[in-house]
Amino acid sequence: MKKFIKIICLLLVTCMCFTLCSCSVFKTGTYKFKSVSVGNLVYEVGDNFLGETLEEDYCILKLKTGGKAIFIFDGEEEQGTWEANGNVIKVTIDGESTNFIKEGKTLVFELASIEYVLSK
Repeated sequence: MKKFIKIICLLLVTCMCFTLCSCSVFKTGTYKFKSVSVGNLVYEVGDNFLGETLEEDYCILKLKTGGKAIFIFDGEEEQGTWEANGNVIKVTIDGESTNFIKEGKTLVFELASIEYVLSK
């Protein structure tokens, strides 16, 4: 009976470790531009938006382990930090924070009333 209880405890501890680790590991990675929405209009990769053809590298967010973030927007790269709270990922660059909402393998954020979607 003692051996059975030890095995159950070991399995519970292992499951808790995987759960805790997978939360931040699942969010880390590179998210690339998928679409942008202005009102009811949606522009995707290959579409023309504000005079330029949208490509995957138009907007990129790299979430690295240790809370480091790299945000590339229209060719300009900035570095900052990130932290997750549930499905909200807060990215802070130069003291300014932006919330990214995680929906499956996508991140959604708003900038100047324009909604951007990034995909892993």
